Amino acid sequence: MRDMGDIALVIYSALLWSLLDVSRKKLSQHLSPPAAVVWLSLGSLPFFLAWAVADGEWIQDSSYVLVGGPIVLLQLLANVLFIQAVQISPLSLTVPFLSLTSVFSAGFAFLALQEHLVPVQWIGIGGVLFGSFFLREGLRKKAHSSRLEVGGVLMIVVALIWSVTSALDKVALRSASVPAHALIQTVGVGAISLLWLVVRGNLRELASVRQIWKVFAFAVVALTAAQALQLLAIRSVPVGLVESLKRGLGLLASVLLGRLVFAEELTRAKLTAAVFMGLGSALLILG
Repeated sequence: MRDMGDIALVIYSALLWSLLDVSRKKLSQHLSPPAAVVWLSLGSLPFFLAWAVADGEWIQDSSYVLVGGPIVLLQLLANVLFIQAVQISPLSLTVPFLSLTSVFSAGFAFLALQEHLVPVQWIGIGGVLFGSFFLREGLRKKAHSSRLEVGGVLMIVVALIWSVTSALDKVALRSASVPAHALIQTVGVGAISLLWLVVRGNLRELASVRQIWKVFAFAVVALTAAQALQLLAIRSVPVGLVESLKRGLGLLASVLLGRLVFAEELTRAKLTAAVFMGLGSALLILG
């Protein structure tokens, strides 16, 4: 069994990402995807800047640019696509596709980092995947809009991108400190999103955040803490395990939060899926 302190970081991060998912869906009701990304980046920037300054460790190797640059572009694309997906589809219908990061990330981590998961953890991944697609299938039967399918396709792309960036994050942390890497990513994603709004003449879209400033503040706290904890954990925990546990617990939370926050129906399919995802997450932890 791994150090439970490291696993605890992953668990806390997973729960925070789930809260962020809900917050981003709320934000998407008032902000365009680029505007939401700009505000979230601006909000978390002071925290990461203060952390980096206090830490005093920055970039140790210029090779960081070769990894850090592509991560910025991929994260920007993933964040925009995520917000677009939840704009057009229910949270519990799109988020299950993120479980694909369990397999994708394990594969990329093996290729890029030579990280291996033990058999019981692969069984855990299977439980998470089965539960998530059981959930998806149960909901699909009730969905007849093509817009829902578009949202699902977008979320599959997001899952693929986040699988790649998780492995790249671990590579990047070999030549940069955690706060420095988080700060650079935040500045990069925020700056490009802001430039996009400027070029398109859509800066006025930023003003809508005043209508939901409480949700925005909550989202910033969740994002900052989730990202920080995940980067701290990923240094010593296999990427495949981090992403699998993150998605298993995240999907469990999405079912509950979809009911509590968006009044989405809690069906037998959702409950059955939650059982499999819970068991799968437990095997990942115990493995």
